[in-house]
Amino acid sequence: MSSVLVICGHVGIEHLTEVGLCPGRDVAQLRRGTGSRGEREWTGHVGQLLADSLRARGVGEVKVHDATYAEAVYERDWDLVISLHYARDADDARAFAAAPNPGGGYVIPAAGERAARWLARFVDQYELLTGIPVTQWRVTANMTDWYGWCFVWPDTAAVLVEAGHADLDAAVLYEPGVVRVVGALATITEEFLAHDLGIALATTDRYPLATFPVAGVWEHDLGALEAVIVDYTDARAPAGIGWLYAELGARVGVRADVLVAQAMHETGRFAYGGGDPIFSADPSFHNFAGIKTTDGTATARFSDARAGVTAHAHHAAWYVHPDHVDGCSMATDPRHFGSGHPANVRVIDDLGGKWAPSPEYGRGVARHLAEIRARVAAWSPAPRPRPLPDIAADLDEITADLVDLAEELRRRR
Repeated sequence: MSSVLVICGHVGIEHLTEVGLCPGRDVAQLRRGTGSRGEREWTGHVGQLLADSLRARGVGEVKVHDATYAEAVYERDWDLVISLHYARDADDARAFAAAPNPGGGYVIPAAGERAARWLARFVDQYELLTGIPVTQWRVTANMTDWYGWCFVWPDTAAVLVEAGHADLDAAVLYEPGVVRVVGALATITEEFLAHDLGIALATTDRYPLATFPVAGVWEHDLGALEAVIVDYTDARAPAGIGWLYAELGARVGVRADVLVAQAMHETGRFAYGGGDPIFSADPSFHNFAGIKTTDGTATARFSDARAGVTAHAHHAAWYVHPDHVDGCSMATDPRHFGSGHPANVRVIDDLGGKWAPSPEYGRGVARHLAEIRARVAAWSPAPRPRPLPDIAADLDEITADLVDLAEELRRRR
């Protein structure tokens, strides 16, 4: 069973000092003055949101160590420990992540190597998912004395995260934008546990899709998406559309599973008239996302499935990224207005009121995404047929043997 401990701000230092693992530090002074102003309250709130998101994503055990949590969380190993902070001083970095090197020096043991994998995902994804620049990251021996992590969890991947700057990044660190921070950290952690540590996460029916990112790439077997679409739509979707979404979504940095979930919502699982279609279209339109014509008076038509998926991916990129990607323009997406992009969609809930007028729109997409991800988790490729034995190389020899046998039979007569 997977396990994650979230430490809120500097409360971890206080505990480690009390038990003698941070020698030379005064507990009373730590309680009076550790952390940036307001950091303890912010980390306590966000730590609980992150824990809820991780539990709903299938992490088996998640504990939050904040000022109210008294259980001895330091008496066991965890798969991951996240020490959550924010920055506030003028010279502080924006988003920052680091991990202790329990070995010191230049040799990073297993725990440090695992932590470095989490950090690599943080560097790759955090700014993309939140808009907060990642200014620094490192695996270092310096934090050993400060946190005592290597003494407490010698086999645990442990990371320190500065989620952003309290003033410069206030629009994202506080409500309602904080869902981006929670979603980014939960996604990075989910992928780390599942793919870097190989831990099977439990599936649930309350996946926290309000905070699920729209940007990213499909991380599963490419055949899984196509197979799940065929099953989920009773084979009504165009053949090969899963492959198209995986390819074209990756080219613009938008998650293929989110695009497919949106197509399911817009088309009523490709029934066009059943389920919950949002916009009037039929299969001949090749319009899987409710995209209107440029003047907004009718449903746009596309020449084939590839053109329709391209328009969908490019229109999503218009909402997600600040600049054009993969040649996205009015030529491929009739609603691709302006020379730049609004870049105002980070998570699925952001789609409400933007892609469609209803503020509930994103939640409809989220319901389909939960079903798609559950089916992908249960999917396994069909067994390949056993290859026929290769007898081509022996064919001449077999033929010669048959000729000899026939000659022998004639002589015996």
